[in-house]
Amino acid sequence: MQKLNTSYSQFYNKLNRRVGYVFRDRYYTQDILNERQLYCCLRYIHNNPVKACICKDMWEYQYSSYNEFIGEKMIINNQGIKLLFGSIQGFEEQFQFIHASMR
Repeated sequence: MQKLNTSYSQFYNKLNRRVGYVFRDRYYTQDILNERQLYCCLRYIHNNPVKACICKDMWEYQYSSYNEFIGEKMIINNQGIKLLFGSIQGFEEQFQFIHASMR
């Protein structure tokens, strides 16, 4: 991540004729140890554009994976869905349920 951040910062600064940090804090990771944390993480990620006032609802943000889960799948495949939700059958209801508290 450090190499990625450094490369991007150099590119961004050169493109915008600026110097200094592009990102305020260091990259931070936290292990996801159980299903509950995974679902909280998905909700958090999908709600970021709403919280930042970029859009009103999660499904309105075009760069979000939210629509991949509930609509046509172009990036997320059945193997990824099975890995995240344990099963392909009924995952849509489970996905909607974990996001229901955000609306």
